[in-house]
Amino acid sequence: HALHSIADTAWKNGQSPLKAILALV
Repeated sequence: HALHSIADTAWKNGQSPLKAILALV
């Protein structure tokens, strides 16, 4: 799942998954 992959990557980068999701919109 694309969103899960982005959120997981952001989490590994020490960022909030929400920030990664917001970056998409």
